Amino acid sequence: MKRTLLSIICMVVMLAFASVAQGANSIRATATASIVSIDNGITAVKGLVFGNIVPDVVAAGTVTIDTNGRRTKTGNLTLVTSTYRAAEFDVHHNNKHSYTITLPSGTVKIWSGSNWMYVGNFTKSVADRTPLVGELGSFTVGATLNVNANQATGVYSGTYNVHVDFQ
Repeated sequence: MKRTLLSIICMVVMLAFASVAQGANSIRATATASIVSIDNGITAVKGLVFGNIVPDVVAAGTVTIDTNGRRTKTGNLTLVTSTYRAAEFDVHHNNKHSYTITLPSGTVKIWSGSNWMYVGNFTKSVADRTPLVGELGSFTVGATLNVNANQATGVYSGTYNVHVDFQ
């Protein structure tokens, strides 16, 4: 009887280990992640465009693009139907909450060959310390173009600096 009981116990233990061994399957699984970075800073989306202008032969004038993209003039210039717009910028920062923009305080020259005009009175569409929304923000820039009397024809272009401080 002892022998039978011992045999039964041994069989139960072996079956227990066998069922554990059969139920203990494993597989190597894969885990992945992508770490991405949004560069902190400013991106120029669209440039400032004053459009097509016919200068007066006698007097200078100005063309202004406001931050909403409206175009106005002073003097006897003729504003020809064409594309014009305020400059557009996007800002992004993943650790800051607001931003302040610095535009040129004076004038910059735009050139066509050896001919030039001044651009000045830069304005921005947002106030200082504008909040970022979900780490992003955007703003527009307007300015005034000074057109000389009998300004030489050509396509004029140049650059100006826009600086963003994040707080």
